[in-house]
Amino acid sequence: MSSASNSISNSLVAFSHSLADIVENVGNSVVALDGQRFPCSGIYWREGLIVTSEENIKRSEGVSIILPNGETSPVTLLGRDRSTDVAVFKTEVSLPIAPIDSNCELKAGHLAIAVGRDRDRGLCVAQGVISTIGGSWRSSLGGKIDRFIRLDLNFYPGSGGSALVNAGGKVVGFNTTGPRRSVLTIPATTVERVVNQLLSTGNISRGYLGLAMQPVYLPDSLVDKLSLNTQQGLMVVNLETQSPAEQAGVLLGDILISIENTPIEKLRDVQAYLEPQNVGKTLKIQLIRAGSLQDVSVTIGDSGQRK
Repeated sequence: MSSASNSISNSLVAFSHSLADIVENVGNSVVALDGQRFPCSGIYWREGLIVTSEENIKRSEGVSIILPNGETSPVTLLGRDRSTDVAVFKTEVSLPIAPIDSNCELKAGHLAIAVGRDRDRGLCVAQGVISTIGGSWRSSLGGKIDRFIRLDLNFYPGSGGSALVNAGGKVVGFNTTGPRRSVLTIPATTVERVVNQLLSTGNISRGYLGLAMQPVYLPDSLVDKLSLNTQQGLMVVNLETQSPAEQAGVLLGDILISIENTPIEKLRDVQAYLEPQNVGKTLKIQLIRAGSLQDVSVTIGDSGQRK
C-alpha cells in the first residue's frame, strides 16, 4: 500500500474515532422517553431539565425516562409549547449537561449528526448533512422558530427530540419531523427562549384574538371602489365568544385587510403580531364589512388566560 493510501486510511480511521467520541460524549446527555405517542428522545438541557419534541408527547403524567445506564426514572412535565414544538420535563436525576452552542454558524453541506436514544437498543445515531439553511420562520401554529434548518439523513424511530450535533461536538438544537416526513431542527436559540419563559412565568404566553380566518381574493370592482393597495384579505369564519376580537366588534364575514396600516394577506401576517411581548397591546385593524371600510381597535389577549 502506498504512503498516500496509508495517509487516507489513517485519516478515515481518525475521523471515525472522532465521530464515535462525539457521539459517546453527547450520548451521556441523551435519554429515551417512555410512555409517549411515539418513541422519542430527550436532551438533558440544563440541571434538572429534559427538553424534547412536543409533537411526540401523548400524556403529561406517568412519564419516565430511560437513562444512559439503562435505569428508569420518573419525570414531571414542566411545560409545553405546541407552536414551537418544545416540551420541557423536570427530573431529579443529575446527568452531564449537553454541550449546547446557541451561536453556531451553520451552512448547507455541514456535517449533521443526530444522536438519540432508543429505550431498548440504547444510542441511535444518524449521519448526514444540513441540506437547507434559512432565516426565522413560523410554524403552522404561529410559533417563531429562529432558523430554518432542514437535514438530509435517515430519521429512525425514536429520533424525535434527538440532538443535532455539529462537527465540533456541540448540540445546536433538537430534531423533529417536518412536512412530508422531512427532518427539521428546532434551533437551540428557540429552545432557550421557551425554557426561559417557562422558568420565568410557568407558562407560554402567546397573543390571542379569538378568530378563525381564511384567505380570500377581493374582486377588482371592490378593490377599485375602496382604492385598496391589496387584492387579498382574511375572512373571519369563526369568532370565539367573549374573545378580544368579539369584544372589539369584529363580526363573522368581516374581511381583514390591514393591521397597523400594513396589508395582511396570509395567516402568518397576523401571527407575526401575536408574539408574547405584544400581549396587552391594542392593534388598529382595517376591515371590509358589507362593501365598506371600517376600523376597529383590538387589544391582544393572552392565550394562557383563555377560559
